[in-house]
Formats: sequence, C-alpha cells, structure tokens
Amino acid sequence: DERKPLGDARYLLSPGDLYALQQMPEIVRIGVHALKIEGRYKDADYVALTTAAYRQAVDEAWAGLPLSITPRQEVQLEQVYSRGLGPYFVAGTDHQAVVRGRSPRHRGVLMGRVTRVLAGRVWLVPEANAADAPLKPGDGIVFDAADWRSPEEPEEGGRVYHVTPQRNGALELTFGNGAINFARIRPGDLLWRSHDPELDKAVRLYTEAAAPVHRQPVTVHVTAVEGAPLVTVWSLAGHPDVTATLWSDEPLGQATQRAVDVAYLREQLGRLGGTPYELADLTAEVSGRPFAPSSLLNQLRRQAVAQLQAQQEARTITVNEPLAVLAEVMGKRREGDKEWGSEFRPSPLAPRPSTITNLQSPVSQSPSLHLLVRTPEQLDAALTMRPASITLDYLELYGLRTSVE
Repeated sequence: DERKPLGDARYLLSPGDLYALQQMPEIVRIGVHALKIEGRYKDADYVALTTAAYRQAVDEAWAGLPLSITPRQEVQLEQVYSRGLGPYFVAGTDHQAVVRGRSPRHRGVLMGRVTRVLAGRVWLVPEANAADAPLKPGDGIVFDAADWRSPEEPEEGGRVYHVTPQRNGALELTFGNGAINFARIRPGDLLWRSHDPELDKAVRLYTEAAAPVHRQPVTVHVTAVEGAPLVTVWSLAGHPDVTATLWSDEPLGQATQRAVDVAYLREQLGRLGGTPYELADLTAEVSGRPFAPSSLLNQLRRQAVAQLQAQQEARTITVNEPLAVLAEVMGKRREGDKEWGSEFRPSPLAPRPSTITNLQSPVSQSPSLHLLVRTPEQLDAALTMRPASITLDYLELYGLRTSVE
C-alpha cells in the first residue's frame, strides 16, 4: 500500500463552502426552479448578507443584466462565514478542490503570510484581496500554524492595534500588550481576519432596519358612494387569499370642495411607510360626490395593515408526505406531458422566453426526475419509476459494479 503524508490536511471531512454567485446567470438560464441556502448554525449576519447577495444575483440574471457584485461584497461574504469558498461540484467533480482539510471551522478572510516575527510585532506579506478590504486597527485576527501545529491546540489571535506599511509592500502589525504570545508564531504562518467591525455596520442595514427591507405588494379596491358607507378591500398580490375588508361606520356625506377620486385615495391609502406592505394597485368605484376625510382613510389603512399582518402570522403551513407526492407526480407524468405541464409551471427563477432564444439547444419546459440512491434497495425502487437519470452514491465502498451492470 502506498502511503502519503497528509501534511496540513488533517480534516478530510471538513469541505469548503459552496459559492455560486458567479454561476447564477447560467443557473437561471437553464431553468433551475429554486435555490436552498444552507443556514444551520449560522447567525443573522450570515443569513442577511448571503440571502441579499443571491437575491440580487437572481434578479439581475432574470433581467438579463450582468452580475454587479463587487469584490468588496465578495470579501464580506467570505468574512461572515467561510471554510473556503468556491463553485466546487457546480463546476464539476473534484474532491481535492472541495476539501482543503487545513481547518475544521470558520476562518474568515486570508489576509497574508507571516514573514518576520519581532519583539511585540510581526511582518506580513498581504494577499491580493487585501486591497479590497485591507487590514486595519480593530480587526480581529488569528494566526494559522497548521503547517507545524495542530489547529486543535490553542491558537494565537486578537485585535490589531496598529498597521504600518513597509517599503517592500509588507505590513507591520502590532497588538495590545500581552495579547499575543509571539513565541508561538513562526514565519510562514497564515493570518486570517476572523472579525471585521465594519461588517457589523453593513449588516445592521438588514438586521436592525428602521423599516422593512422587503415590502409585499398590496392591491386595494374602494367603493365610495355618496350616502353609503365607504368600503375598502385589501389583498396581498402574492397571496390573494389574504384579504381585509374595512368600511366606515357612517355613510359618506356630500363633498362641498374636493370629492373622493382615485388620486386622493391613492395618496391617502398608499401611505404604508414603516409597514411590510406597499401599494401596488388601487381601483375605485365612485358614485355621486362623496366626501371622505383623511382621518377616516388613515384609520381604515391602519386597521387593514393590522388585519393583513394577523392573517399572515396565523397562516398554517402544510407539510406533504414526500413519498405520496412523488407517487402522485410520477403517475401524472406517465399519463402524458400535457397533464404534467399543466400541473407544474415555470418558477420565478426560470428564464424569460426572450433570454433563451440564443441557446444552441432549447430548454425543455417539462420537468424530469433525477434520483440519487445510496443503497441497492433504493436502486431497485428507483428503476421502477423510470427517471431521466440515476446517480449512485453508495455509502459502502462495494456493490457499485454490480448495480451498474
């Protein structure tokens, strides 16, 4: 048997993290229906920055615009949580690229490599990405000595006190008194920025926003008849089943000056700032010259917002049995493409027809089933479903040849 030293690759079961922003235009183009962002054990900062970046990338790809994410934004995504970012299996199978194995945990952004260790300070050769987010006083750092010491041992790290550029392009870093044991640092050690205070400020835009970051469009229909109560019907454009109907306690009188019209209603009922809603459309049926004071419209608007929010909070989520749904789907598929196509519509991530006219081969609008199986028993069941493809990924290291044959 041939044996090879692992070197600094001690953690072969600690893969890097998938980063597919650059591939998003292609992912949207081929008709991917949904994206799942892994968020277990992640904090609100990670969720905020990651979902915002992918939402921006999907919207730009959908509109046919080039990806506009900046190098600074990419550094922020790596800073908030990273064990090494890359497209990995999205770009093809390369296990050596996926698993670096140097550390089992979040590192942050690689800022450079130590070249000199002096009394109370170190010199650092910065990485290329340091220009997009350079080291600065207050940054939290950690020294990575995996070349000669296990990361399971306590690592040296702390807050940067001062950064002094050198003529040769190196950086001299100093730290607070007693914060670093320089005897445990050697030339060649990597230096990672584990915390960036400026990132905290950027994230507060999402986590501590004064107003909702995302607003749901609302449609409003108003019936204003002189001598009858004013009636307003509010509906969420994305969830038509969520509605609120409000009316005035008293009938509307005759206007002596400005009577109710669409412009007036839109101005008063569209004041939804500070709420999770925005006015998408307003229609009105007006009869006679009804008068509705702004105080009445403000009251109805506030009541409508409260009712819509209460309904959304009370909505129940139905969880379907996966095998039952799969059996139903496969049954409809066998009955013909027409019924299959009528049941499953292109998703919001699917490309617009105009964006696929230049494809060498058309994208099929009929969904197809691709199965991943991990045991011979699963393979037997999968074959009865006649899927478009089957991927064998057995947990045991035997049985693949027999299954393929």
